[in-house]
Amino acid sequence: MTVNAPPDNQASPPVQSNDLKVRLSPQLRDAISEAATARGMTASAWVRQAAMTCAVLEGVMFPDVRTDGKRRYARIEGGAIVDVAYLPDMPESA
Repeated sequence: MTVNAPPDNQASPPVQSNDLKVRLSPQLRDAISEAATARGMTASAWVRQAAMTCAVLEGVMFPDVRTDGKRRYARIEGGAIVDVAYLPDMPESA
């Protein structure tokens, strides 16, 4: 145990931050850099977009996307998005 470390029962409170540090293999780091460059993005923007996409697909994040006060809805058939509409209220179920 280091001298400056607090005892286990007096753990430091977590620090709130928007940063997330991730260790990547050199091959994955290079692949992300290449993918980002191909899209004209920075590597960090590409990773943010990829993380958001995965969170939505995993069902742990539900983005509330609005344009001019309208919410975006998608019609999905056979696992594919076939139509996107911007509506002021929630559409009625079909």
